[in-house]
Amino acid sequence: PIPQPLWGTNPRTIFGKQWWAKERARALEAAKYRCQACGTPKQMARLKKRIEVHETYKIDNKAHVATYTGSVALCWACHSYIHRGRILRLTQRGLLSSKMCRRILEHGRKLIEQAGLTNELGEPPCIIEQNRHWKAWRLVIEGVSYKPVFEDYAAFLRGFNTEDEE
Repeated sequence: PIPQPLWGTNPRTIFGKQWWAKERARALEAAKYRCQACGTPKQMARLKKRIEVHETYKIDNKAHVATYTGSVALCWACHSYIHRGRILRLTQRGLLSSKMCRRILEHGRKLIEQAGLTNELGEPPCIIEQNRHWKAWRLVIEGVSYKPVFEDYAAFLRGFNTEDEE
């Protein structure tokens, strides 16, 4: 997962809505409007009938660098599973039903199982280390380095505690 110090720092916020609209269209067309994780076409997508776009990164925890590598098309269920920390927060706040949360988690676990992979649902083991080196983290896009949007963990908590409600 993207390191916590870089949450909120992404190509969409750096380059703006026009760039994201073009990148999103490119990713959707390249995938022929099918989820690149489960293969479901938009018309048959589970839970919600839409295909979204997710950014991908190469993470170097030792160098504190996340390098943007592109974007992929995902159905809402697969995209939500990737952002399961967010769906768990939404469920805790009553903004997403427990039933929908369970369905998302079951969908993702099934895909992981089918691929012969394992995955724990907890925080990544490097989260404490990431926070210790908060200001060292950088997002790299096309060779240009960007600092985290949030100055430190306290600013991050203030910003992310309101974001889901917008």
